[in-house]
Amino acid sequence: MSAADELFDLDSIFEVEDYLYFYAPSLTDERSDREVAGIITLLEMQPPLNVLDLACGFGRHANRLAALGFTVTGVDTSAGFLALARAPGAAVRYLQADMRSITFEGEFDRVLLLFTAFGYFEHAQNQRVLHNIARALKPGGRLAFDIPNRDVTLKSLTPVTLVE
Repeated sequence: MSAADELFDLDSIFEVEDYLYFYAPSLTDERSDREVAGIITLLEMQPPLNVLDLACGFGRHANRLAALGFTVTGVDTSAGFLALARAPGAAVRYLQADMRSITFEGEFDRVLLLFTAFGYFEHAQNQRVLHNIARALKPGGRLAFDIPNRDVTLKSLTPVTLVE
């Protein structure tokens, strides 16, 4: 294990109750609906495309896409988030897995990696994630991922935050 891995503990960073405590107020239904509408437009999506939502969390995008007629697979490492994602009536195939070890082969028309879910690992592991995504996509498939803008983030970054 590297020093970077020791400093960044995914399980503790994404503990469900803490995550929702801090993020739920900003992750409104209206915001999620706008994001899904934007994804559909940007990726030129029409049902029943097959969509992979990596790091799907509690399913806020995956469940909405499935409700619109897309065939959706959601993957996350957190059993707690997946339990929340599996809402009654959600027509999504949810799998607990690490994006560094997925083995899909040419199965998806679109892959989503949203809400800054890319870049948590060392360079070689991040490359592995991109390789896995490329392998999972059908020929002509598309990937959408978002990452924070480095310069904007550095200008507004609070050096330390303490919460008790």
